[in-house]
Parts: sequence; structure tokens; C-alpha cells
Amino acid sequence: MLQLGVITLFPQLITPYWNHGIITRALEDKLSIKVFDMRAYTPYTHGQVDDRPFGGGPGMVLMPQVLFNAVQAAREEIPNARVIALSPVGKPIKQIMFTDVVDQQQSLIFVCGRYEGFDQRFIDQCTDESWSLGDFILTGGELGALVCIDALARLLPGVLNEPQSLVSESFSQEGLLDYPHYTRPRVFNNQEVPDVLLSGNHAQIEQWRQEQARLLTQKWRPDLLVSRKDGQNS
Repeated sequence: MLQLGVITLFPQLITPYWNHGIITRALEDKLSIKVFDMRAYTPYTHGQVDDRPFGGGPGMVLMPQVLFNAVQAAREEIPNARVIALSPVGKPIKQIMFTDVVDQQQSLIFVCGRYEGFDQRFIDQCTDESWSLGDFILTGGELGALVCIDALARLLPGVLNEPQSLVSESFSQEGLLDYPHYTRPRVFNNQEVPDVLLSGNHAQIEQWRQEQARLLTQKWRPDLLVSRKDGQNS
């Protein structure tokens, strides 16, 4: 069973998400998620978890003792877990990272940042990695944690109704984007479904899909083609 933990100031933002959809199915016997309220681990009065930054500047910084205590508690319930700080300064998340976690059955604890972020000493002493959704800023790491949980849950065996979807979807087929999909009606706003998809010739359909995947990748994400070429040459 894949074990995940989330350390957050706002557990009420996390738990409702898996009351619906595939995560509910995964939680039956393939996935365990524990949520830890950061305020429960503060040694300070009045539930204080943040303070002003040394050196001045705007905003507040999450205090290292609070974060340390929360991680220690989470590790007691999820032994041998890797601690992942969700932060815009982290490593950009890619599909292969989720695949590796599931393949290796790694346990993860996600720590959700807030305000101006984490005291650097917590990052240096208590985390294994920092992950980022991308080059933009959110109000907190909770959305990042939910994104990671969703991406991991759908990779677990038996969670998706159509496991073949994992083979052909974006970022899984040779690092390309997914090919275009069509359904009924055959004509919509004067645009027809490509004839090859109605031909019944599976070899031609597969060839068309591979070509379209490359064309879409070239149009929208040419950087993926560069990365793929570099990987083949390494």
C-alpha cells in the first residue's frame, strides 16, 4: 500500500478532495493518506506557527521548530517516508517522478508552505527534496499536495477503469503529448472526424495517432522533443 502524509495549516482544504472520484477507490486498499495539522505541533502559546523574518522584509515565515515537530510526528506514523517540501523554489514536477514513487512503493510526506515560506533551516535539516508545480506562485502548498496525490493515485494498479490509458496518455508515450481524441457526432460545427478513425484499419489508426502526437508536441511543447532527443543521445 502506498502511504502518503500531508502536513498543513489547513487540513480542511485537503480531506474533502478524496470523497469523490478515483482517490476514493484507491483508498479502499491501495492508498493510505494521513493529514497532520501543523498547529497541533507548535510549542508556542496561542498556536503560533510563524514569525517575522530576520533581516526585515514583508510577510511571515513558518518557524522551524513547528515544522520539525510536525515532521517527527508524521514519520512516527509513516516510517521511512521521504519528506517533500512544496515550494516554488523546488524541482519542477514531472510524470516520471510519480511513476518512480509508485514503482518503488515509496512513502512520502508533503509539507505545505504558507506565507513567505519555510525557515531555511527546516529545508536544510528535515526535508529530502523540494517540489514545485511550476513557475508561478500560489497562496499555499495544499493544491500542490492534492495534485501530487491525484497523480499518484491514478497510477496505482486497478484504480483506473481502463489501465491502458496510462500507456498512451501525455508524457507516457515516448515523452510525447497525447494524440487527439474524437467521439460522436461525426460532424460538429461543420468539422468532421478524420476519416482514418472510421476506417477500421487499426494499423493505419495507430500510425495516424503517433504522427498526431508528434505534431501536437511540436506545436505546443517543442521542449519535450528536445528533452527526448537529448535523452536518446545520452
